[in-house]
Amino acid sequence: MYSVQKEIIMKKLLLVVFVIVAITFIRQQGEINDYNNKIEDINSQIAYEEKHSKELEEKSDLYSSDDYIEKVARDELGLVKADEKVFVDANSK
Repeated sequence: MYSVQKEIIMKKLLLVVFVIVAITFIRQQGEINDYNNKIEDINSQIAYEEKHSKELEEKSDLYSSDDYIEKVARDELGLVKADEKVFVDANSK
């Protein structure tokens, strides 16, 4: 009789341990999924920022080029080179 009770207690204890392990596993799996989602979000942000950074570098290269600076100086500021001759139409207002 004593061994039967001991066997029942051991089975119940094993069941409790199994349930605890299963609950822990399920909880950890949920946390892993949450972390994977966060990693995906961060990777998306990194990709966006890298693209934005590349666009800014391209703009910086464009704005610092001699051709662009000359175009802005001519079109927006009305400047001319020192060796250029400027003709002004006297009939235009």
